[in-house]
Amino acid sequence: MEILFVCSGNTCRSPMAQTLARDWLKRHGIGMRVRVFSAGISAYTGEEATDGAKNAMRTRGLSLDTHRARLLTREIFDAADLVLCMTQGHKQAILQVHPNDKTFTLNEYAGVGGYVDDPFGMSDAVYERCAGQLEDLVDRAMERACHAL
Repeated sequence: MEILFVCSGNTCRSPMAQTLARDWLKRHGIGMRVRVFSAGISAYTGEEATDGAKNAMRTRGLSLDTHRARLLTREIFDAADLVLCMTQGHKQAILQVHPNDKTFTLNEYAGVGGYVDDPFGMSDAVYERCAGQLEDLVDRAMERACHAL
């Protein structure tokens, strides 16, 4: 199974979700059966994760130091079995180009209302709140996606 997390620039939310999901898979001993990756619908390929995202992951014992942003392409989209977006806007942008039944907002797939606000350019405290929200959503989404593995 391949799970793709999508946000705008692939420097904050989707890389944090990807990192949290990989950690979840490792802790549950199923990392070899699921591949998790991320991309952005308006990313500049090669950009590093923001300092705020790196700091939020470091406080959890995780690292985004080697992350580099990727623009969402048809190949990346096609490789995914499940696409989880941070907002309804991201989801709609994908569905306009690639009509499908594998794309959801992370919140809706996790069974929670709302969306994940973009912390870009905000304080470390805002990144921490975002990372905390992502932890809960990713846990719920991974449990749902991996229940049969």
